[in-house]
Amino acid sequence: MKKYNLLKINIVFLIAFVLASCETADPYAEDASLAKPCQSIPGAICFKHPENTAGEAARIYVFRPNFTNMGLSDSPRIHFDKQYEVVLPVLKYSTFNVGLGHHDFTMSSSPGDKYQWNVAGSINIDKPGVYYMAVWNSRIPTGASPKGTKPYYLVNVGPYPTVSYYNPPPPLYKGPYGSKPNIEFISESDALDVLYTCELVQSH
Repeated sequence: MKKYNLLKINIVFLIAFVLASCETADPYAEDASLAKPCQSIPGAICFKHPENTAGEAARIYVFRPNFTNMGLSDSPRIHFDKQYEVVLPVLKYSTFNVGLGHHDFTMSSSPGDKYQWNVAGSINIDKPGVYYMAVWNSRIPTGASPKGTKPYYLVNVGPYPTVSYYNPPPPLYKGPYGSKPNIEFISESDALDVLYTCELVQSH
C-alpha cells in the first residue's frame, strides 16, 4: 500500500512539473540558429564599414538585429517615403540617402510571417549624418498597451532622429505575452556590433 501511495505522489509531482513547464514556456521562442551571420553564407555581401554622405543629406542604415529570438523566420516589408521598399529577414541590412526634414514609413508583414509587423509612422531628420535604424519584434506582457494618443510612441534620445508611430494595431498575444514591432534609431556602437554580421539586401 505504501509503494502504491508513493507511486501516486510521484505521478502527481510529474504532472505538476509538466504543466508548469507548459505555462512558463515562451510561446515566441524560435531557434537562434535561424539568425545566420553573413560570414557563414557563401557569396553574401557583408557589411564592412559605414559610408558618409555628401551635402545636405543623411544616410540611413536599416537593419534586422537579433536583439530577441522573436520573428527570426519572418521577413517584414518596409516602405520609406513611398520611394524605397526593402524586405528585411533577420541579420540583413539595406541603406539609402534621404534629405533633411520629415519622412513617412510603413512596415507590414510578408505572406507567411508569424508575427505582428504592421505599423506606420514618420521620422524627422534635422541634420546630415549617418543614422542606424533597427527593426525587431519585442515581447510585452498581456494587457500592456501603448500610452497616449497619436503618435503613441516617440523616440528622441540624444542626437538620433525623432520617430513617431501612428495608429498602432493591437499587440498579437499568445498566452501571457504579446509581441509588437519596433523601429528605433540606435547608437553607432550598438548598431555596428550587429551590422558586421549582416548581409546587404537591395532596396527598390
